Amino acid sequence: MILSNVLSVIICNNYKKMAFAFFIAFLIGCAAQPIPLAPNPPGTRWQLTEEVVRRDIPVPSSEWVSKHKSLEGKIIGIRDFGGDPSGGPLASQQVAQKLLKFKSRYGLKEVIDRSQINTIKSELELRDGNFTNLSDKDQAKRIGKLISADYILDGNVIEYSSDQKIIALQRVFKRGEYDRYESEYNDFVSELLVTENKIKSDLGGKILATTALGKPAQDQLAEIRRLRKDTLTPDAIREDLEYKQKSETRNIVSVGIAARLINVNTGEYMWLYNVEDRGFSTTETMDNAVDKLIGSLFQHTEQKI
Repeated sequence: MILSNVLSVIICNNYKKMAFAFFIAFLIGCAAQPIPLAPNPPGTRWQLTEEVVRRDIPVPSSEWVSKHKSLEGKIIGIRDFGGDPSGGPLASQQVAQKLLKFKSRYGLKEVIDRSQINTIKSELELRDGNFTNLSDKDQAKRIGKLISADYILDGNVIEYSSDQKIIALQRVFKRGEYDRYESEYNDFVSELLVTENKIKSDLGGKILATTALGKPAQDQLAEIRRLRKDTLTPDAIREDLEYKQKSETRNIVSVGIAARLINVNTGEYMWLYNVEDRGFSTTETMDNAVDKLIGSLFQHTEQKI
């Protein structure tokens, strides 16, 4: 009987301890809500000098002023580009070199470079005193027929300069980083609010905020307030980047070309084109401008009319 009573007391005490332990765990569990982690700051970088220099380059202007046929199987003569005395010859040279190198790609029958045309032109000027008084169209017709060309490509280098300039560079977001941070920040703020409300609900319904058991929850609320204060909004980060700048001094080359394609038979302008480019070396910048010119010419002649 005594043994039975002792066992009953022991079992009863164990149950009380277990119940108390579960109760304490329940209370602490209600208050100890997982706090969401703040999003990683968006990645940033310095602007590249090239992207700043080339940022405001106008879009090239290309216009076919007359119905045209594919240039496939045609002969094109390259006449000297006028305008700048240094830029004109360089443009003529690069246009001729590229067309000669890739004439098969473009389907041209022949490309006659400016040296041959200049020879014909000089002979005409010696034999015909009136040749120099002819318009550009009429000169192109005379020269083109003598070299059996279908079209004459020429133009003017309207800008060719090189100047030292101070380039302002700014800290900017890496691609996609602002959108990523904005999305994660909005989710973070929403999760903080849900967690905060859950902790406050547990404090009010389960334990008093002034009790020792309420201190972990109060610490969590303080941590939430700190996170809400210290985690920058996307707009605040964007505004902060506007004040992060540095500068470089670089030599900037500017090139502008106006080109035209003349029909030798009619003397009419078939195609008019204007392009601008900027870079750090004369050869490279002219090369980029000429690439755009040729690319535009043959892009618009791929389909026959």
